[in-house]
Amino acid sequence: MNREKRREIYAFNALLFLLAAFIHVSSEPIQQLNRQSAQFMLIVIPWHLASFVTQGFVFLSGLKLFLNDRDAFNYPRFIWRRFLKIYLPYVLWTAGYCLYFWQRGIYGPIWPDFGKYLLLGNIVSPFYFIVVIMQFYLLTPMWRPAVKKLPPAAGIGLAIAVTLIMKRLPIPYNDRLFTTYLFYWIMGCYAGRRYEGFKTLLSKRAAPLFVCVVSAAAADMFLKYRLMAWGLNAPCLEELHTLYGAAMILVLAYCFSLRAPRPLQKISGAGFTVFLSHVLFINIINERLDFYGITKISVRFGVRLVFVYALSLLLGLLWNRISTRVELR
Repeated sequence: MNREKRREIYAFNALLFLLAAFIHVSSEPIQQLNRQSAQFMLIVIPWHLASFVTQGFVFLSGLKLFLNDRDAFNYPRFIWRRFLKIYLPYVLWTAGYCLYFWQRGIYGPIWPDFGKYLLLGNIVSPFYFIVVIMQFYLLTPMWRPAVKKLPPAAGIGLAIAVTLIMKRLPIPYNDRLFTTYLFYWIMGCYAGRRYEGFKTLLSKRAAPLFVCVVSAAAADMFLKYRLMAWGLNAPCLEELHTLYGAAMILVLAYCFSLRAPRPLQKISGAGFTVFLSHVLFINIINERLDFYGITKISVRFGVRLVFVYALSLLLGLLWNRISTRVELR
């Protein structure tokens, strides 16, 4: 992957990590505000519109895998590197969260369930993504020949059919199965395999893509708000959210191909640590807010937003500098 491609892809990845943190920072007002109030509407709109982040992570992971694809692919080495860079930090942070929750009395003795937390990624809410992405990585020998042999229309069409079907099936822990995100992974694989052609296509279709994402976002947000505020369900909500997620990913991919903002480039190396640590900082900040008797939801949200971003980014940048220096030795 050349330097220019790294810039746009890593900046996109950094944005997704920041949005993931925003979703969890916003969870308290989402749960506590009156769902028919103006305040609830102000926070639920960006909260829901950011909810394509898991799909975006899956898309970028597939894209990077095929952007770096080589004919002489060493599967054991590939998996070992993913274990060291992704799964081992996940195991260590899961252990850290177990210790934190046990010491605070939030959970009872949870060490006997440690294996279950690793398997399901449910010690904290964002960790299920690690479970999902490792499934895709483990199945890499299947994706490589499939993407090379199947034309994009056939591969993506089959993947979206599987994704939409799986979202409707009442399977336990469905959100932790790779099949639920197959559409975004396969879309990313084809984009990475034909990256320059993919960017050219985005450029040619930019206008309809923007129309699509605005229309899908408005419809998706309207139906989701009706469901959350008044309990009015819509039978097409899952399909509409899938369309919105795909359209938003493509629009952002196009925007980042034009210009990758420098601030996002600079924090890209801190992104995974932000992902792993931000829930810990949310809990710590909430404890401090409770200790000082701060109960106003808007104040708590503002303080949490500032300090969670500041602390998790600081930790991420520090860890990235240390790990980079160790690798260079």
